[in-house]
Amino acid sequence: MRLYSGQVRVIAREILDDLVKAAAVEIDEGREEDARLDIEAVLKEYIRVDRELSEQARDLVRERGMGNSAFAKTKRQLAKQIEFKVGEDAMTWIIDQCIEMLLYTDNIAEVFSDDLALRVIVRTVLRRYDDTETELDREVRGKLKHLEEGSTSWDVEYQRAMDNIKRTKGLNG
Repeated sequence: MRLYSGQVRVIAREILDDLVKAAAVEIDEGREEDARLDIEAVLKEYIRVDRELSEQARDLVRERGMGNSAFAKTKRQLAKQIEFKVGEDAMTWIIDQCIEMLLYTDNIAEVFSDDLALRVIVRTVLRRYDDTETELDREVRGKLKHLEEGSTSWDVEYQRAMDNIKRTKGLNG
């Protein structure tokens, strides 16, 4: 799963709204903003640690003279050392952290649902945003039909178009 900083506020709001609508949690009046910020903190922490691991993996791959193909494996190994999940397992980590936060924050008055029900609600929201990268790729490719994929100019224009679309949609980072 790839999360963007620009999505954090919206995702946190949707998670909280869906939890309240499902009567899975109760929030004391006036604590809604703090509860949303708690969920945002979980999402931001995921983004921070993921970036940190990516930088560490890139440095290790470069230092050891390994090919770029070793990046993903190196990142997974680093993540495993700190009990962090990346790739397909990232959503599980985020959900676990959200549930833990819901159970221990002072900003949630009461949790009425069991872990499984909470997991389903949070996962449903996260899945809505899981396809963002695929949608961005599709949009960029649509703009580059005039270039031959794999060519140097295609690679350069692909990155430029991707950066522009991300910036326009507030998905930088």
